Amino acid sequence: LDTTYGHPKHSFLPQGEAVEEIATVAERLLVGQNVCGGEVGLQGEENAKKETAPTGEILDTGDENGTLVLLSCYSIGKEKVLAEVSRRTGMRLYANERKRKMMKCVEIGSRASSDDQVGLETCSDIINRITDDPAQSDIHIIPMGTAGEIWPFFRPNYNACAEYASCQTKRYGRVLAFLPTGWADSSNWNR
Repeated sequence: LDTTYGHPKHSFLPQGEAVEEIATVAERLLVGQNVCGGEVGLQGEENAKKETAPTGEILDTGDENGTLVLLSCYSIGKEKVLAEVSRRTGMRLYANERKRKMMKCVEIGSRASSDDQVGLETCSDIINRITDDPAQSDIHIIPMGTAGEIWPFFRPNYNACAEYASCQTKRYGRVLAFLPTGWADSSNWNR
């Protein structure tokens, strides 16, 4: 049993509340964002308008007022955040090849363990929502540490976020990065 978090100094937001808060902020920023002249949704997504090109691709309007949402993740973990943000916004998630391969490994591992049906469904849902084209999504999964460092205290890396956004083919007017970890608040320097 790992007792690290049993110490009273650790007072993390409950996981469900953290997932809800991140998804709500992303939804507020992204739903209705000007892409193809309307909202963007996945095929079969019930609560989002489906405004896509006749070919089915999501078009870039060149709107530099758009928002890029960056979700920091370890190799594995944070799947509930990824699934909920994608579901609530009706948008795909961009993931690099390494992250896509990792998600497929997690899915295979979940299939082998019949105990974790919820984990399997979450992984399968995320894999179905992932794109390998960063221009097809305003939500990008990035490695933990890209948007900021958490040791010895949390230090955001605004320059890295701006540089990441400037390397995209789509132009963004703002970037919002989430580091969904309790460790970002683990130091007295952050209080």
